[in-house]
Amino acid sequence: MSALREPVLAGGFFGTKHADTAELLAAFAGLGAHDALRAWFGAAAALLAARPDALRGALDRDIAALDALIGAQLDAILHHPRMARLEGSWRGLAWLADGIEPASRVRVKVLNAAWPDLCRDLERAAEFDQSYLFRKVYEEEFGTPGGEPYGLLVVDHEARHRP
Repeated sequence: MSALREPVLAGGFFGTKHADTAELLAAFAGLGAHDALRAWFGAAAALLAARPDALRGALDRDIAALDALIGAQLDAILHHPRMARLEGSWRGLAWLADGIEPASRVRVKVLNAAWPDLCRDLERAAEFDQSYLFRKVYEEEFGTPGGEPYGLLVVDHEARHRP
């Protein structure tokens, strides 16, 4: 196997630990067809180029192997518990927004805030009305000409007695 084909098909990561492989892959992306075959297959490229069916078979096998690696990585991401929670949050928001009558004047705003950040904000404020959350929700709407006050706040966080 060549210097590029082996680590890629082995599922090697291209971080700082494998910087040389990452550089090879970056250079590979800009190569022409003949140079790319030589970079991918190494010394075997000349033998494969002489037999088109063998080349096609080798490419098909490598594409299938890459497809399996990418599929395994995507499955790991999509089935991770944190991804499932994120998907659930977005699906819940979509369900809420889809339930709004198109002719109504309801607006949906999203404030992305981590629960520890909200807790820290409220703990650091001398009074509730001096917190960032209060300024964002109340003062930026009621205290602003043309501001539109919130009619409902929905929080998608697990609430406990501790952050």
